[in-house]
Amino acid sequence: MGYDVSNLAVDVRLIRERLVPYMRRATSDGLEDLVRDAARRQLVSYRASRWCERVVNLQHAIYADQAKAVREHAGAPPGEFSSQPVRGAGIPGFNAYQAQWGRPYFIEADDAEDALRELAAYEACDITDESAIDAVALRMLAKLDARRHLVGPEVRPEVRAVLDGFYPLAAHLPPEESVPDEAMTPDALMARMRRRLEQWRHIWECREDTTTEIDAEGFMWPEPASELVGSISYEILNLAAQVLPSWQNRGRVWPTALFERIGVDVSHVFETPASLFADLLRDFPMLQEKMRTTIHFNYSLGGYVPPEKTGLLVELLQKHRRALIFAWDEDPGDDDIEAFASDYQMILEPALLAVRKGYGFVEASEIQLWPAKEEPSEAG
Repeated sequence: MGYDVSNLAVDVRLIRERLVPYMRRATSDGLEDLVRDAARRQLVSYRASRWCERVVNLQHAIYADQAKAVREHAGAPPGEFSSQPVRGAGIPGFNAYQAQWGRPYFIEADDAEDALRELAAYEACDITDESAIDAVALRMLAKLDARRHLVGPEVRPEVRAVLDGFYPLAAHLPPEESVPDEAMTPDALMARMRRRLEQWRHIWECREDTTTEIDAEGFMWPEPASELVGSISYEILNLAAQVLPSWQNRGRVWPTALFERIGVDVSHVFETPASLFADLLRDFPMLQEKMRTTIHFNYSLGGYVPPEKTGLLVELLQKHRRALIFAWDEDPGDDDIEAFASDYQMILEPALLAVRKGYGFVEASEIQLWPAKEEPSEAG
């Protein structure tokens, strides 16, 4: 079974020294700097995603025009479909799934190092200057322009001719379709973050209460704190993800599952995330049953790599790169495997970031920056 998988480079001190003490009321720190930074990141991501949405819509337009060109070339009457397939269509080198949903922002990169540089560029942006966000997004379009030569030799001339007419891509982007969202304002986003923080501190305080039901955000129906508290470690990581970047995959593609699939033992690298929540576990030992070395359920944490072992994780990822990429697929046996490497990249990039920042690494399910990003449709 697969999940929406999240891979995070985790600031251990943020968890242990700020979020956990906040939940336990062991500090006077109101976390207002985190509240402000969460809103900033959410708004930067939102604007970058709107640029990516326009690229996805442009790709749909390209697909449509290419299909029309094939029909006309085949002499098919208007409104009838040709039996000849449109192969190799779309924007060369553009992975809509990865760009709009998999990475933290709209990022186009030739390798993991390039991706982390663009991540840093987005994270340096401020919501008071949208032109800075736009400049980074336009650089992504320029990278896509530079990949126009990646059109495969099997692409029909009339299909290629249509594609050529859409360059440079920035000059042909359709207008924004998104209606301004009242929830996407600094005040609204900060209020949401405060509300979520306060709600989980209240749940922790009432963890022995088996009768009073709480309508917790993200849960389908009200439940007593004694039932909700088992999710507090997951929720703390979810809150941390509002000020830390996360990468997304879908399927049985979390790191520990992939290593198990290819027969590589990583028990010396991955452990449970218990050390992140030591104070909570001491107060409430029943939380220990939620601590696992791999993902078992949706909306849960899996394995954790402490900062001193993230370098070893990167070494293993690089050593077993090809096997990990094809863990669930048949290896085509050629040298060009980049088209299959998206899920792998969504693990390698946060692992490298963890090494650079001195962070830990966590695999989880259903954790990402709010509001949850919608997955694109790549259909023509």
